[in-house]
Amino acid sequence: MLPREVLGEDLTQAPEPTKQRPIRAWISGSVPVEHSMHGELWLTGWQEHDDAVPQHLSPAYFDFDTFYALPDELQFPDDFESRLRTKTGGVPYWCAASGPAEVPHHFEYLLQIDSGILIQGRLPDPSEIGCDVYVYHASGEAEIRRVPSATKRENAPWSVNQNPDQADGYYVEFANFGSDGTAYVFIHREATPPRVIFFWNR
Repeated sequence: MLPREVLGEDLTQAPEPTKQRPIRAWISGSVPVEHSMHGELWLTGWQEHDDAVPQHLSPAYFDFDTFYALPDELQFPDDFESRLRTKTGGVPYWCAASGPAEVPHHFEYLLQIDSGILIQGRLPDPSEIGCDVYVYHASGEAEIRRVPSATKRENAPWSVNQNPDQADGYYVEFANFGSDGTAYVFIHREATPPRVIFFWNR
């Protein structure tokens, strides 16, 4: 995570290499390549949504036993609808396998980032977006549109997927939080400077 003033405009440059070993990742079915960052995706706006979680139940989302005593529709609002798994405000949408994480009480929930996001519009060509594109048909078969080596980009998404029911949109996977996990950010606002906790689970 970088301070806002370091980000600047346009694409964010990856930090200088350190003595730590870089992440080795399988990209587009090729041989392992060295990557120093996740793909970049700019959010240009947020859509307000009521998660139907009563405010008096908010503390239950931070206690393992109390959380799992809630009805399923409150544990997992909207049944993991992909458009709503990247969100800010309200309560965390915890992953089903992990449940609530232990966070120090003086940290408050800030936001969460899913490993991908649903984008409205025309499915891009692999050369445009810089990664492989997977089109899943109603028969269950997958059409793989490979990105040419010359147009692969390090800051490209990991992959792009389109399901049969997504004719007007597609799913962009831009991070690998344990393959299909979600990252969570908590903030301690009273600390100087404010402290932030970042972790993921699935």
